[in-house]
Amino acid sequence: MRKLQSSTLLFLIEGVLQMIDWNVRVGDILVVLSLAGSIMFYAFRSGQFAESIKTMQREIKDLKDVAKQLAAVIIDNAVMNTRLNTAADRLNLMDKKIEDLRRGDGFIHKSINREY
Repeated sequence: MRKLQSSTLLFLIEGVLQMIDWNVRVGDILVVLSLAGSIMFYAFRSGQFAESIKTMQREIKDLKDVAKQLAAVIIDNAVMNTRLNTAADRLNLMDKKIEDLRRGDGFIHKSINREY
């Protein structure tokens, strides 16, 4: 029984092989060459595409680094503005005290009664 199955399989393979046209024509060679060329072309193009994606990823990473640096500069600027506002408030307070002293409303009183 086993021999019958293997012979049946060989008979099927022989039938398939007889149906194939084994003659090679110029058109067949051109089709194979054009398929190989197309595959090579797209492989080359996909390599360039992959390289351009890597380039874009590097540029995006660089832009993220620049954005972090800009954020640090903005924070430093905000701190500096706070310090300047504080200094301006202190200067205004000193100016008010000097103006009060100039008009005589400050720390020195006109009447001294010899008490400390």
